[in-house]
Amino acid sequence: MNQYGKIVKNYWLEIPNHYKNVQLDEFIIMPNYIHGIITINNNVGTEQCSVPTMKHYGLLSKIIKSFKEMSVKSIKKGFNKHDFAWQRSFYDSVIRTEESLIKIRRYIIDNPKTWDLDRNN
Repeated sequence: MNQYGKIVKNYWLEIPNHYKNVQLDEFIIMPNYIHGIITINNNVGTEQCSVPTMKHYGLLSKIIKSFKEMSVKSIKKGFNKHDFAWQRSFYDSVIRTEESLIKIRRYIIDNPKTWDLDRNN
């Protein structure tokens, strides 16, 4: 992992320290992207309707925005690397089952094995 990756990892690991009821699961930092699982334990809703309340709406976006901003600022300031930037937005999905969680964890863990096939490598 290069110097930028170490900064990114540091800010990723800081996420739970800044957001109540947020936990990190499996993650991998690759040369041109990051995969990670973030769990938001909001414990709201019922079995019939388990959607989060408005209180938690948009929390994931706020987390990712802050993570990106802090890591970019640190890289630009620390290394005078003013062209470093994250892509706009991010891809997310809701993991609904234990089986899906296991598959996604495996995908993240195995991701470095496919780096040779990445078009940006």
